[in-house]
Amino acid sequence: FRGRIDWKNTIDQMLFIGVNSVSLAVLCGFFTGMVLALQTGETFRSVFNEPIYVGLAVG
Repeated sequence: FRGRIDWKNTIDQMLFIGVNSVSLAVLCGFFTGMVLALQTGETFRSVFNEPIYVGLAVG
């Protein structure tokens, strides 16, 4: 396990993994935001009887 680290190969792999995971991270963030907005809207509707404040809380 010990030995010299091939820095060029390591950097290439880090770039490959990072760039290819951006779409998955954006998709997860999108769905997380939708769930957050839905839950916040339901909470505001039950507490304040107004779902109009969701944009202020989420955005």
